[in-house]
Amino acid sequence: MWRRTLLVEFVKAYLPPMAQLLVLEEPYQSPAIVAGDLDGDGVPEVVAAYRWQRKCYAIVLKEYYNLWYIAAIIEGEGDDINCLKIAPIANAKNNNLIIGWQIGAALAKLYIYEWINVRFRLLKLLPVLSKTTSGIKWGYVNTSGEFVINPKYSYAEEFQQNGLAVVSKDSLLGIIDEQGNYVAEPKYQVITNFSEGLAAAADDKGYYIIDEKGREITTKPYTIIGKFQNGRVAFAITNPDGKWVYGYLDRQGKEIIPAKYQFGEDFKEGKALVQTKDGEYVLIGLNGENLKVYKYSLVDLRSEGLLAFKKDTEGKFGFIDENGEVIIQPQYTGVQAFRDGRAAVNIAEDYGNEYGLIDRNGNFVIRPE
Repeated sequence: MWRRTLLVEFVKAYLPPMAQLLVLEEPYQSPAIVAGDLDGDGVPEVVAAYRWQRKCYAIVLKEYYNLWYIAAIIEGEGDDINCLKIAPIANAKNNNLIIGWQIGAALAKLYIYEWINVRFRLLKLLPVLSKTTSGIKWGYVNTSGEFVINPKYSYAEEFQQNGLAVVSKDSLLGIIDEQGNYVAEPKYQVITNFSEGLAAAADDKGYYIIDEKGREITTKPYTIIGKFQNGRVAFAITNPDGKWVYGYLDRQGKEIIPAKYQFGEDFKEGKALVQTKDGEYVLIGLNGENLKVYKYSLVDLRSEGLLAFKKDTEGKFGFIDENGEVIIQPQYTGVQAFRDGRAAVNIAEDYGNEYGLIDRNGNFVIRPE
């Protein structure tokens, strides 16, 4: 990605005046700089450690459409560094930032961070596999490698921001706290991540909403329950014809919007897109009030005030705004949602791949190849 000398000069441009890059002693003396994808967007970040005004810091630099900015500054502990790496620790899918701060000649502390919601979170406990007399089990260690929760689970997820983790015992899922106490006993087949203090959990009867105390706050099972956003969560029940019908629950588990839609997305910014019938989609408010009706064959991928649409089933994709005004005429065989003012589009026919990147006006930022 970079030549080492160029990388050093690049990083120095973002450091405070008179700051000094720290040097890693192992495996050979080299500037404390690493690069790797920390937030899962496929674009590597650059991390460097430095000393400034007698304190140590780590700086994280992120690229945004060929422009670099400071994404985070982490204040260190101690007076030097002995480890700086990017590697998957908490799970195999996402990289973590690993920093070892040297405190005097004999003491060192290792810190492991994960990138969540545009900021770093310090991981205190990590799920690990270990051999036991009962076979290979999951437990939790601290950043010193010491077991805090002994290995006894057949499966264990990393702790969430609320200090709770999903674990499995005897093929059923439960929830524990950071002391290893059960908040919810292992009796579920599925438990989703918490959002707004609530999660969905399913047994052989269906889905329920549970709170952070492990209490079920819904009075009956549902076919499916989504993720809470804006105090609402989409649910579905199965009608007598075997079809799913969607509605919305509030934070008390009440059906604030009854099941009457063919489909319903999660709420964002106080609004959700639902399908009322074939060829008709509606943008609704938090109480189910109709905000705008769209009479198209397909409306989907609401993001940054724009929605993808197709006039007819066999037609191409374009984009409308939330008022229903056509912003980009249908001309693409495939589209993705807008992100940071850009969207990936496909112009190839016959299931080919010829992707480019457009702005909100439909101009190509990166032409298809």
